[in-house]
Amino acid sequence: MFLRLALFVLFIGCQVGVAAAEDNGLELLDEAVEVKVGAERAEDLEQVVTLCEKALEAGLGDENAQFAKLMITSTLYERANRYVDFVLEGQSRHMWAQRRQLAMQDLNRLRKHDADHAEAHLLIARLQLLPGGDVDEGRKSAERALELLEDQPERLSVALVVSASFVEETEKKLELYEKAIAEDADNLEAWRERGETKLVLGNTEEAIADFIHLLSKDDQDVEALQSIAQAFADQEKYDEALEKLNKAISLAPDEPSVYTLRSRIRILQNDIDGAIEDLNEALRKEPRDVGALLMRATLRESKREFDAALADVQRVLELRPGLNQALLVRCFILFSAGRQQEAISEFKQLVRRDPENVELLLRLAAMFTANNQPSRAIEIYTEALGVSAGNAQALHGRADALLSIGKHAEAIKDYELALDSSPEDVSSILNNLAWVMATSTIDEVRDGKRAIELAKKACEETAYEAAHILSTLAAAYAEEGDFQKALEWSTKAVELGEGDVREQLQGELDSYNEGKPWREMQKLEERSEAETPDLSDLEVDKEEDLAGAVVQNESQVSEDATDADAEKADDTDESKTADDQANQDDAEGEADQEKESKAAAKKKLTDADDDIWAVECTKKHKKKKKDSDKEAGESDGSEQKDSDDDEADDEEADDDEAEDDEADDDEADDDEADDEEADDDESDDDEADDEEADDDESDDDEAEDVDQQDTDDDACLFFYGGLIV
Repeated sequence: MFLRLALFVLFIGCQVGVAAAEDNGLELLDEAVEVKVGAERAEDLEQVVTLCEKALEAGLGDENAQFAKLMITSTLYERANRYVDFVLEGQSRHMWAQRRQLAMQDLNRLRKHDADHAEAHLLIARLQLLPGGDVDEGRKSAERALELLEDQPERLSVALVVSASFVEETEKKLELYEKAIAEDADNLEAWRERGETKLVLGNTEEAIADFIHLLSKDDQDVEALQSIAQAFADQEKYDEALEKLNKAISLAPDEPSVYTLRSRIRILQNDIDGAIEDLNEALRKEPRDVGALLMRATLRESKREFDAALADVQRVLELRPGLNQALLVRCFILFSAGRQQEAISEFKQLVRRDPENVELLLRLAAMFTANNQPSRAIEIYTEALGVSAGNAQALHGRADALLSIGKHAEAIKDYELALDSSPEDVSSILNNLAWVMATSTIDEVRDGKRAIELAKKACEETAYEAAHILSTLAAAYAEEGDFQKALEWSTKAVELGEGDVREQLQGELDSYNEGKPWREMQKLEERSEAETPDLSDLEVDKEEDLAGAVVQNESQVSEDATDADAEKADDTDESKTADDQANQDDAEGEADQEKESKAAAKKKLTDADDDIWAVECTKKHKKKKKDSDKEAGESDGSEQKDSDDDEADDEEADDDEAEDDEADDDEADDDEADDEEADDDESDDDEADDEEADDDESDDDEAEDVDQQDTDDDACLFFYGGLIV
């Protein structure tokens, strides 16, 4: 009996000892709880996590161990969310790349303790949607969040909206937004995204209904007002669109995007001065808005304010060295200003950087055509066809160029091939082909019956309202000897014709009255190739930064500003002093050639302007996520410097210093604004993690450039001779 009692006491003592050993970390856990209650700074939260981890190492019972792990995961999630809350809500971009990195470090630590933490997966997905994020990781986390939140309708609705951002197919996106609203009808972001997606699909009325629903929940929702305005603009209800935007401005007078959108509506109303006024206001609110600067540049060009237009592009290139859109717009402005040689030389550098870019090749070829160099245009169109066989636009352009130098048989062949490629500009191709078949001075290529057939189709495409196409039909009938029909359609063409075109049409009508068919053989006098140096003469290395090439002439960027911006554009960019000197020598040689041909280079653009003044951006709105990042919008090249004499150089340097000071002031103002947006917690967080974040400052600069590129791409769709939304 005594032995049994002794054994029982010994057993109880052992159990108490085990329990005590299991809870050796309890004191540390209690300390962690106390710290958590008063935690305000990032360091405090780190202390909570460290104490909990030490408590687990020292030993805790099952319940206490579970509580400690919960403390760790909740604290890490809280700190990660605190790092990026302002960024994800769109309130600040200050040091966002570093903040994402710090947040991801905490979230990865969290997942080691709880791999199925649904909110952590959801936050990871949102972070990877930011520019430069890991899309695959983000998609996997979004999918995992959907699985883990299946029994939580409200959070599942949020996860569905985030998941839709990783989907490329627009219809699939719409399905996910529909599911999100079904799970939680109060998820206003789902309504907003569904409305935007319906706009993209052309379901304008349904989109407006979604935006009206948002306004019913909050009649001061500025973003919803902007979206409705865009929808009205799509329906050409410009007055209604302006009404919504005016209300949005009254609610948010300091929001630059509202002024930018209103400027687009005014452009569609042909109110160019009003549009420029709105862009001025937008740029007063946000001086670094690249999209607004480029829009204003195109409008200033349309008013033939070339110096002001180039100044806007120059400012963009200071902010974003090598930005493709800015380089293109600069080339087009130079061309329109009569500085064709500069424009073509710079454009050829762009093409050399991306020789298989069909759009660039087509625009360069159109430039040659407009510069009275059809033979060079034919060469470039042929290169484009080598990259994109059967390209209808290249075939059409080459045919027009061949026609202008009298090569009618070759032109006809290209027109026929272009028709087989289902072109968008079918009426133009039909008309040109019919015209050459009806009016060529070469007997072998004329075919009256075929010309009548083609001309009728072209007339049908244009509802018999285009004077020049009616004249083609008249010429076709004249070729067949049916002068009664020729006179009928030629008379209608003259009635519809205007200006110089009408004089040409009257000449055709007079010929038919005399019973003579119309004959035409163009023999364009080509501009000498020597007047526009070949790209090979420029000696531009393929790896050099293009930033310098586009800041030559009146407004050269200072070396310090250029170096700083180039570092943002490409972390791998190295100084190329020797290359720059070589380029300067070449540029001086070009300057001599330019002086000899300056008079010839002043020729205005013809109707072919519309073919070359096109710089396309993606049509989306501020909140719309991009489906893909196909265009980085940056290219690198070498700096070229042109100078006529030392005095001009000195003046340029003075101007550059002033521009750099202004840019520095802008950047300082931006930094101050960003700092004011951050709250005390953010400030403390930054101080706590300075050493960790400093290593990534250069990464942040590069990532911010990517973020700005997204903004640029959303900005507008440029179209010279008019700017369309």
